[in-house]
Amino acid sequence: MRAPTCRNVKRLAETCSGSGPVCPGDDVQPNGTVCRAPNGDCDVSEFCDGVATSCPADGFVTGGTTCRTAAGQCDVTVSNQYYYARLARSEKPEEKQAAERLGIVLPNQQTWGTHVNISGAGVLKNAPHRDAAVKFLEHLASDDAQRYFADGNNEWPVVAKLPIDNPVLAGFGDFKRDRLNVAVLGRNQPAAQKIYDRVGWK
Repeated sequence: MRAPTCRNVKRLAETCSGSGPVCPGDDVQPNGTVCRAPNGDCDVSEFCDGVATSCPADGFVTGGTTCRTAAGQCDVTVSNQYYYARLARSEKPEEKQAAERLGIVLPNQQTWGTHVNISGAGVLKNAPHRDAAVKFLEHLASDDAQRYFADGNNEWPVVAKLPIDNPVLAGFGDFKRDRLNVAVLGRNQPAAQKIYDRVGWK
């Protein structure tokens, strides 16, 4: 079996060009090319970075990751916290009872932290009412508006240390949040899409 590599195997040797003293660099596989496919449910793919000729070291799924789902329907699910908070704060007895039967797990607390969705907004350079739009965005980032999002819609405020009146959010405590820059997610989106396509994820 051929060892995993990011070298372009169609060109195993480099030849002198006849026009210069330097040997041409190794041809490498494009960024995002799978150089080592997963070998089991707890293995992950490794990808070429478009620069190095060697395949990255073999990595594995983070410890504690579920590799076989629980028996039964919806024993485990991934959800935003505000859906749970709506049940827990509901005035309907059946919804409050449903929330009481649920257990909450905040993943990756021993490593990089739990993923937190973010919301962003901007103003187009040709917006006809630019000043009003800027004021509206400033209002959305204000203490009053962020308190509304937290207390009324069960969302985490973007204003640090903002006092809120939401016992369900407070009940989550001070958990570790993922600090990964969203730009990194954007750069890795093509490689992620290739993984989805390969496994047939819809």
